[in-house]
This record gives sequence, C-alpha cells and structure tokens, in this order.
Amino acid sequence: MAHTSILTLALALGVKSMGADAATLPHPPGDPPIPMTTETNETDLQPRQQAIVPIAAHAAIDDMPGLNAALIRGLDAGLTVSDCKEILVQMYAYAGFPRSLNALSELMRVLQARKDQGIEDAPGRDAGPIPRAPHFWPLEPPTRPSSQARQSRGPCSTSPRPSTSI
Repeated sequence: MAHTSILTLALALGVKSMGADAATLPHPPGDPPIPMTTETNETDLQPRQQAIVPIAAHAAIDDMPGLNAALIRGLDAGLTVSDCKEILVQMYAYAGFPRSLNALSELMRVLQARKDQGIEDAPGRDAGPIPRAPHFWPLEPPTRPSSQARQSRGPCSTSPRPSTSI
C-alpha cells in the first residue's frame, strides 16, 4: 500500500501546481490527507512541465492505464515524443529496468493509437553528439615513461635486482 501513498503524493504535487486542492485527490482508506503548501515567489509551472509528474509517478508504480492517460495528457500539453521517451528512460534508475521498459512499450502503444487517429505528435530533438570538453578529454593519449626511466624495484618489477650479500 506504500506505492499508493507515493502515487497520491506525486499526483498531489502535480495537481496542486495546477491549482487543484489535495483534498480532491482520492486517498486510500485510513490515510490522512496530505497537507500541501505552494506559497512561493516563483512562477507556476507550464502545463508541459506539469505533465511530467503524473507520467513519472504512474511509470514508477507500473500503472499502465494511468500511464496511458498521463501520456495522452502530456502529449496534448506539448511534450514531444523525445521528452516522453527521456522521462521513461530515466525512470529505470528509480523504478527499475522492467518498469521502464513496460512504460516505454506503453508509450509506443499510445503513439500508434494517436497516429491511427490522425494525431501527429512532435518528434522533438534527436540525441546529439557528446560535447568535447578539452579539459576533461585530452587530445593526445598520455605518454608512458620509457623503460630506462623507470626505477621500480618492487616485486612486480621486470628490471633485474641488484645482488645483495649478507
């Protein structure tokens, strides 16, 4: 039953930012309503940003019917296909690989159903090349000292040891 409380909290955070009251959300029997405060000086989230929370929450608990509805709302709110894929791919670190794969399969079903209905979703940006940061990745491989410059005399040394007589 803990996953129900997590979903309720996540949905409350997302719905509260849209102006709804947490008391309007369904609560499991015996769970007290979640007190919410949203008094901030920052601007409200855009609908596109608000759609991320329910997608991640439903994917995290493997709720495919809820995820289906959340994906539709997210795509209608302006999320691109790449945005949705990225949300679901990132979920593997938090909810596990199987749930992430299930969620990606559900996204593919939603996209196919929307395509069959004649709805064209924005693809978004493809992944680009990894930027080069010269201070992290040197252009030349590091050089190793020559065998004459090595002065190692440890147990793994390949150079002959000086003889010691006692």
